[in-house]
Amino acid sequence: MKKMKIDQQQDAQKFLQQESFRFCCEYFSLTPQTVLADETILADVLEKKSEITSLIMGYCEMADLNSEICRDFLSCENDLALF
Repeated sequence: MKKMKIDQQQDAQKFLQQESFRFCCEYFSLTPQTVLADETILADVLEKKSEITSLIMGYCEMADLNSEICRDFLSCENDLALF
């Protein structure tokens, strides 16, 4: 098992307090307990957190865009329902 440096440990502590930690665990299909129990896994998750954060932000932007598209085309669907 690989030991983490002090700055990595501090980074890990900050990260564990954020909601994005839960998303990272879900992304890798790992339980938080599994990540916390193995320093190698935790270090890998920490290394990839910026990529995952970017994915999350992209999904959020797409969700907003999809909502706008649905609102724009709802009237079309309502018109078709009259036929």
